[in-house]
Amino acid sequence: MGSLIRIQCNNCHEKWSLQTGYGLMHGRIENVAAILPESVAKNLPMEQLRNHEIPWSFAYETALCEDCKTFFSAPIIRYADEQTIPPSACPQCGKSLRLIDEAHLTQTPCPSCGTQNLDITEQGLWD
Repeated sequence: MGSLIRIQCNNCHEKWSLQTGYGLMHGRIENVAAILPESVAKNLPMEQLRNHEIPWSFAYETALCEDCKTFFSAPIIRYADEQTIPPSACPQCGKSLRLIDEAHLTQTPCPSCGTQNLDITEQGLWD
């Protein structure tokens, strides 16, 4: 089950609402591949993933575009060997996203004002 989180800067009051985690539909690699950019999905070893020859997990994770100065939910596949399929490009500008570990999110400077004053609130669950 996934979480709906709100990130808010206590200094500039900028807010972001994100969907993190995963839902029941994300247990099938075909469903996950359908939400990934085509350039990423076409390079997945689908048969090995489908047959569980390659253990994998999926989740929407918190990502930051430092050019747009905003947070996004990025669809991420991780393999058992800790290899990560990199996050897709920023949906606004097309540049690289940087994954932010949710455990360290409050220690991340606000992308809008630069202060280290973010507050994270869980607003609900999704499936």
